[in-house]
Order: sequence, then structure tokens, then C-alpha cells
Amino acid sequence: MVPAELLELQPVIQDQVPVIQRFSGGGTVIVDPRTIFVTFICNRDDLLGIQPYHRPIMNWSSELYKEVFSDTGDFHLRENGT
Repeated sequence: MVPAELLELQPVIQDQVPVIQRFSGGGTVIVDPRTIFVTFICNRDDLLGIQPYHRPIMNWSSELYKEVFSDTGDFHLRENGT
């Protein structure tokens, strides 16, 4: 896809909005300096007991990263701005 198919280019250029193309799928994401992107690339059977769908993977990764970032304070994995 080209940017004109995904963005209203004139306001993006006028407001100098940085744009990043994600290759892991998903929709539009607002990024700030505290945003971290992670992509898991693995086989379906690599995570035993985890269904290969968005919500179960997000729940699993939330628990994983909650422990990794426990000393940073207020870490949350968020979906859809919640």
C-alpha cells in the first residue's frame, strides 16, 4: 500500500505528523516517546496452552511484560486506547 491509500496526506504533511508503517498488522496507532512495539514471531505450538488469537496472546504478553517492567512503575499493555 502507498501512504495516500492509508492517510490524509495534506494534514499529515502540514502538521508534520511522524508516520511509522507497522508490519505486524493492526490499525492506526498513536505513538509517543513511551511507546514500545513488540512482535512475536513463532510457531503456533511454541506457546503451549495459548490460543493463536489476538486476545489470548495479548493477555499472555501482558503478564510477561508486567514482570519485565515491574520496577518501572505504571506499565500497562493497552488495546484500543483503554
